[in-house]
Amino acid sequence: MVKTVDNIKYGGKWKFLNNDMEFNGELIINDSEGVIRLVIYYVDKDMFDLFAKNVIPETSKIINGTLTNSAKISLLDCSVRKRRSHNIAYNTIIIDAKYAVYGMNFANESEAVFYKIDFKVSNIIGWSNLSGFDFPFLEGFSSAITYKFKGNVEYKINEEVTVSLLPRLGNLNLDCNVENITFSQSVLISISHANPQRIEKSVEILNKVLGLISLGIGERPDILKVEGYNSANYYLAGKNNTKIEQAMQIFFDNKYKEKYKESDIFYYLFTLSDLTTGEENLLTNWFSKHELLEPIIELYLSTLNYSNMSIERHFLTLVQALETYHMRFVCNKLPQYLERIEKITGKLPDKEQYLNELNDETQRSQDYILIKSRLIDLIIVEFKIWFYFGSRNEQFDFIKKVVDTRHYHTHYAINKKDKALTGIELEEACCVLQLILEYYLLTEIGLSFEHIQKKIKNKEANIRHAFDITRKSMSIDMDNNNKCDINIKGADVLSASE
Repeated sequence: MVKTVDNIKYGGKWKFLNNDMEFNGELIINDSEGVIRLVIYYVDKDMFDLFAKNVIPETSKIINGTLTNSAKISLLDCSVRKRRSHNIAYNTIIIDAKYAVYGMNFANESEAVFYKIDFKVSNIIGWSNLSGFDFPFLEGFSSAITYKFKGNVEYKINEEVTVSLLPRLGNLNLDCNVENITFSQSVLISISHANPQRIEKSVEILNKVLGLISLGIGERPDILKVEGYNSANYYLAGKNNTKIEQAMQIFFDNKYKEKYKESDIFYYLFTLSDLTTGEENLLTNWFSKHELLEPIIELYLSTLNYSNMSIERHFLTLVQALETYHMRFVCNKLPQYLERIEKITGKLPDKEQYLNELNDETQRSQDYILIKSRLIDLIIVEFKIWFYFGSRNEQFDFIKKVVDTRHYHTHYAINKKDKALTGIELEEACCVLQLILEYYLLTEIGLSFEHIQKKIKNKEANIRHAFDITRKSMSIDMDNNNKCDINIKGADVLSASE
């Protein structure tokens, strides 16, 4: 095994399933970049098989390897990336794999399963509050450090799958004679199966958990390390030959950064304890509704890290997420919608004003629910909470601008160009739309109205404060299409009290 600056390289022998031939090759793993690449060298002495197409298939479910240090490794879900031929006889075949399991060879696909997989992920310690260091005062000591942790949190999704969050203390350097002593901690997300499953099944469950955490902390955690358990991988220990099953490291095509900064818990929409300490375990709502929520969650998550996304794309994604939410969770048929708006306006003294917006002349001419009607319905939120603006007319005008902007960018309605939001107004619109979407997602999870209102109003004040400061510090041209760089996430936004 030779480690370079960016990669770890393994030399070894490689075999494909249902093929007795053994190939020399080199495996390159760049874990942080999600690269698992096998380079096979094949010499065709008879020069009949150009590019080795007859012996090395385009795709392979499993390629087993024995490394130069005698360790076993299996590559899963492999596909040929490139074939090269040198002087016809000498061939190089480059193969990418989705997963690499260090510690086993699998004789067939049915063996490549795991009854438990542990995932170490970023930015979870503060959200889970299961693990942490403290600095207590101890008489006779100038300083002291203690490690505290809570018990595991376990949730059984069904008879087949259990999700656990496990606090762990990492390796400690306890040599008192060194200059630096390093402590590390982590919280693992463990996916257990009553019947062993392929890695993809565990990753599917993990992504549901990560979606929940992302909504809570405002950013998507990355997968840092993966270990799997297969009952066939064990050793015997002690006089009684006790069977000890070993964890195997799993590499896969997933990127992560070298360092992460935990975001401020003050800005979290909720934590693990908010979901699990009440009379009802709210994890049930998340997993039971996930199939319906999934497209909305995917759209929402894509907006959390939008550094590579244009502000226009960010805006359109949020509008689509809100439209999808209304379709799936509020109503999707016009008769149902008309019945709904009649009910929610009830006996309001200004009922006609609302009905004129919710069912205006354009809506009355259609046999489906317009996006404008859906967004007004969502911003009114059955009069349970007031979103951002000082009056209903301001809210209605905001939605009209949102719809004009959406039509301009989606349909290139040139007559909407002068009405479309741009610059700082477009940035602010994105913040308000995200706020509305988060309100409804928190509602579906089942958090109390008091909790949701407090979080939404606090974030609303932060948004308003940030944009007020920006407006005061710059001259705004309402027709300027340039994107304003405003970061309204996390600790970059001052609280209203500051």
